[in-house]
Amino acid sequence: MKQFLAALLGLMMISSAMAEAKKTDAEVESYIRAQLGALPVQSVKPAPIPGMYEVIVGGQIAYFSADMKYLIEGDIVDYQKRVNLTDQVRNKLSAAAFDGMQENDYLAFTPKSGTKHVINVFTDVDCGFCRKLHQEVPALNEKGVEVRYFLYPRAGLASNSAKKLENIWCAKNRQDAMTRVKSGQSVDSKTCENPIKDHIALGQQMGLTGTPLIITGNGSRINGYRPADQLYAQLLSEAVDETTKEAEK
Repeated sequence: MKQFLAALLGLMMISSAMAEAKKTDAEVESYIRAQLGALPVQSVKPAPIPGMYEVIVGGQIAYFSADMKYLIEGDIVDYQKRVNLTDQVRNKLSAAAFDGMQENDYLAFTPKSGTKHVINVFTDVDCGFCRKLHQEVPALNEKGVEVRYFLYPRAGLASNSAKKLENIWCAKNRQDAMTRVKSGQSVDSKTCENPIKDHIALGQQMGLTGTPLIITGNGSRINGYRPADQLYAQLLSEAVDETTKEAEK
């Protein structure tokens, strides 16, 4: 996030301030996009704070004044409702990042009785809490929760952990290989085309700082290990919230 803000500030220093005259939202958007032309701007729209604009750049959220004189670093919270408005946007972005993925884009442990909920987990095989979370997978499957693994070697692509993850991905039975390696066993060394590099990039887009990182179906984040019962309770709560929102529309 700090590197992202530094890049924004660098561009702002070389840009000229927008005229003080009142501009339409479309004009402000055009101006901001022009000033951030070197960065991947996904959207520009009015922020909850009057006079400020929510700018999504490369999956990150920033808030600018219309003339780009001011930049808010941090989250916007509706103090009266005690709701983090930035988190709501961040969750939508996180959920959207997984939309349209196919079965071969991740390693899934799927319930035999049918999937009712999904969690996306960034995992490393040499992470103690990742191994502990993996022990909860059977219980999660029993509750109808599909666990989708995204391979994230914390030590980098050249690490022994990355090679273990490649061996798992290249195995004939990936689920069995994952379980064996996470229990301290070894599997045959193999090389094949794999998505580890893409998974690392996706984890970085999610702002990953450690594994396991769990992203629920609605995009909310859970950092670290949680028992199956706690995870399931949160998924049920989110499902109720979504149903309530749909009913209020």
